Amino acid sequence: MKLEALPLPDGYQAVHDAVQAMLPRIDYPELLLEVNGHTGYFEVMPHLSGSEARRPDLDISQAGVLVARSCNVGFVPVVKPGQPALTLSRLLGVEKGYFHHEDIAAASATLVTAQSDISIAVQDWGGGLVASADGLRFVVPVKSLHARPNPVYFGRGKRSRGSTWLAVVNDRVMAGSLVTNQVRAYDLLRMLSADGRLTGLGAAFAHYGRIFKSMHLLHVAHLEDYRRMMGAQLNIGEGRNGLARRVFIGNLGQLRQGYAKGMEDQLGALGLGLNAIIYWNSLYVDAAVKALQADGQLSIGPEIRARLTPLIWEHINFHGSYPFTRPETPGNLRPLRDATAEDDEQV
Repeated sequence: MKLEALPLPDGYQAVHDAVQAMLPRIDYPELLLEVNGHTGYFEVMPHLSGSEARRPDLDISQAGVLVARSCNVGFVPVVKPGQPALTLSRLLGVEKGYFHHEDIAAASATLVTAQSDISIAVQDWGGGLVASADGLRFVVPVKSLHARPNPVYFGRGKRSRGSTWLAVVNDRVMAGSLVTNQVRAYDLLRMLSADGRLTGLGAAFAHYGRIFKSMHLLHVAHLEDYRRMMGAQLNIGEGRNGLARRVFIGNLGQLRQGYAKGMEDQLGALGLGLNAIIYWNSLYVDAAVKALQADGQLSIGPEIRARLTPLIWEHINFHGSYPFTRPETPGNLRPLRDATAEDDEQV
């Protein structure tokens, strides 16, 4: 049943290296603002009060909150007293007003939809209809009812308590939310079971699930392509987790929220930041491939394009003073770098 890895297509490594070398260097806050210029994902985040009024430079404040929470660095490195949009009071107000589950889900949905306009994502990275769930474990060093020990990850020491962030990721590497707030968990369980026994509806769901479980097992046993698809999706989940670790750098990568809502909102911000990075990378990987094809120097077939990935981060700076500058021409792309030039820049 174990499958050996398929050999890389001829010419893949040259294309991979050229595309990597062509991606522009960029600071994380400016990436977030550029993605907003392409998609407007900040603009779809409603205020908690329902007010439609939007303060000047709200997108700068939203980018500041997103950097502070997704990088786990807090507001101190982000605050700039000389900029009204980046004062501590403004950032705290924007976080309370805009960074809740519903707002973050709406912004992420905008990014998922916008990625469907990028050629390589649509034509070569899948239909967006295959998804998998994967967990990423965080140490929680504060007292919390929502953290538990798990020796598989952190051993049995005093800092072994943690929480697992569960994300559902599609084959285009984007993650969305399954929470709709339309049905309470209590009501759902009451509909499916009573007095420890399944209700008629619960039994119907159970039988329905067995049908698909049986089909899944048969596919695993008999279809090599199906097993390879599962392996590819597993790699996507692991790659996204690696990117998440790279972004969530502050406080030793520990989740220091004690309450469930605080955990959910901060990890939701991390998920939104990851989707913004993946959208930006998708956009520029697509542009780099098209530029290489136009030059005619490299042959780039669909089997090579399918192996390229937006799960890369070497060109993105997550440290430093965090500049918040909008692109000069929103909606346009930055110039690609020369793939043959000597690279002296350090990110």
